[in-house]
Amino acid sequence: MKQAYYASTIASFRKDQPPTVLGHLAEQHAHDLDPSSARYDAAAVDQVTDYALDLKNFHAGSHTRRLVPILVATKSHNVHLDLEWSADGVAKPLLSNENNLGGAIHTVIAKTSKQDAFDPEQWSASGYKPTPTIIEAAQALYQGHRVEEITRSDAGAKNLSETTDCLEKIIEEAKAQRHKAICFVTGVPGAGKTLVGLNLVTHRTTAHEEEHAVFLSGNGPLVDVLRETLARDEQERAKEVGQIITKANAARKVKSFIQNIHHFRDAHLQNDQAPVERVAALTRLGEETYM
Repeated sequence: MKQAYYASTIASFRKDQPPTVLGHLAEQHAHDLDPSSARYDAAAVDQVTDYALDLKNFHAGSHTRRLVPILVATKSHNVHLDLEWSADGVAKPLLSNENNLGGAIHTVIAKTSKQDAFDPEQWSASGYKPTPTIIEAAQALYQGHRVEEITRSDAGAKNLSETTDCLEKIIEEAKAQRHKAICFVTGVPGAGKTLVGLNLVTHRTTAHEEEHAVFLSGNGPLVDVLRETLARDEQERAKEVGQIITKANAARKVKSFIQNIHHFRDAHLQNDQAPVERVAALTRLGEETYM
């Protein structure tokens, strides 16, 4: 599978005729080519930023590299070109048009060190390593593995661990001061937000059973699949130590751990009693909330 619609050295890129470059791009691009790029709109800036973050977090060759996303709006106005780096080594997008793309590239070259040089072919061929599927993650975490052991990205493992540690600190502070806390975790698709929720709940369930931590999702099919998978795992683990557990009992145990958020809400709207669950991870449409 090709790693890019068009790939070339800067020297060769400057020599290529525009129709040649456009032909390579159009041949690989499966979507509409009619819309013009006339301004630097927020959606385009977000998109090019997301591409850079995806590379940084999930592309093996980019984990330790500094990345500079460049948005090209061919008919837009000139914008001052200056590099602004974030803590993770991904720069704020440079905005260029059809007249100053070369200037944007030269700005990057001038502001980066020779130590940043690397083999582009080796970089391109390095693996794309996203976080594991939700089912794989749930199985591994439920069996006692740590999030660092199951993620396929070194950068991702560090981010997920730090996020979980931060949430756990907030939980402990809330318990000590006897108040409630709500945290929102955001990130690009595939960044591991749901994985953080599963990691948090499985750890709290093991280390703080009295909290009755629960993972809540509005995705009914996901809840069903997770429950079925973890119930089977519960039975298999019991067999390995010479115990017998019925499917019904295994399912009952898992059901308290993984719940449908709509059913959870409806059940507790019927009375004024507070839920027994003291820690809840909510996931819906890619947005996670931890209470």
